[in-house]
Amino acid sequence: MSAAEIPNVDLTPVLVGDVAGTRDLYGAVDEALRTTGFFTVSGHGVPDAARGGLFAAARSFFALPPEEKLRFRNPRGGVGRGYVPVGAENLGRTLAGGGGVDLKEQVAFGRPDLPDDPYYRQPFAAVAFEPNVWPDRPPGFADAVRTYYREMEALSRRLLGVFAGALGVSQDTLLDAFTHHTSVMRVLHYPDQASAPEAGQTRSGAHTDYGALTILAAEEAPGGLQVKVRDGDWIDVRPRSDRFIINIGDLMAMWTNDRWVSNLHRVVNPPPEALGRASRISVPFFAHANYDALIKCIPTCVAPDETPRHQPVLAGEHRRQKVMMSQAEPLVAS
Repeated sequence: MSAAEIPNVDLTPVLVGDVAGTRDLYGAVDEALRTTGFFTVSGHGVPDAARGGLFAAARSFFALPPEEKLRFRNPRGGVGRGYVPVGAENLGRTLAGGGGVDLKEQVAFGRPDLPDDPYYRQPFAAVAFEPNVWPDRPPGFADAVRTYYREMEALSRRLLGVFAGALGVSQDTLLDAFTHHTSVMRVLHYPDQASAPEAGQTRSGAHTDYGALTILAAEEAPGGLQVKVRDGDWIDVRPRSDRFIINIGDLMAMWTNDRWVSNLHRVVNPPPEALGRASRISVPFFAHANYDALIKCIPTCVAPDETPRHQPVLAGEHRRQKVMMSQAEPLVAS
């Protein structure tokens, strides 16, 4: 199997309101999510300037001295907001096994525009909507994050509409669970590796995502994303600057009664010949449902003689437990 077998879906019909063309997308999306759980999208409507501006600002931020970046660490602890240094996360721990800590640093952001609404003052809001830590260097970084996050909010809604169509349900079936979404965006940097890593260490350990769907933009550089397919092989998913990589997470798999697969993926180390010249920026947007959304089997995903495979679960509680598992112990400063 090769990277070319991760299919691409053109979202132009969705953008222009072509109803017939949009319906034609549903089968392709359903097939991709039944098999690998991954596809790419073109015709997505995200301006090149939003993506390019964020990536340029991110490179400048990660080039800052370690002590400068640590000024923007989350004062409340954890990996949910602010700067997270190399060694503070181990995604492999969210599954059996684990391996070494992830060889990446990141800045994590939640929603930048919270309405003045009592919903966001409920007890769980302290976790689901904790304040962002906005870097003041380089100039324009925070603004670039806000712009890009809003574009990802819009794209995630478009994709959820397509998902609903592929499942044969009304769009409200999915979108109603995102009226107060808790989505998180991470700006990741996989630094150059001057020497070979320790045994078991990778840029990001093998894991499945926790929520509904992920929208990923990444630079093409040695040591990138791989997906584990049904025959057990790991295949490369090569990014393109005009496309986004889409995959679903655990909650969407539960929602669809495992009709759609939340697949294992990882970010591998660069080959030995590329050590010292394989720095890489990657920006995943994790579309998470309302904290109090009850995720239970969609009726079209269970046959009359079947029962749902998963117990209903609150979206926020599922994610909170996974995040707690992913935090490396002890935290290691970069």
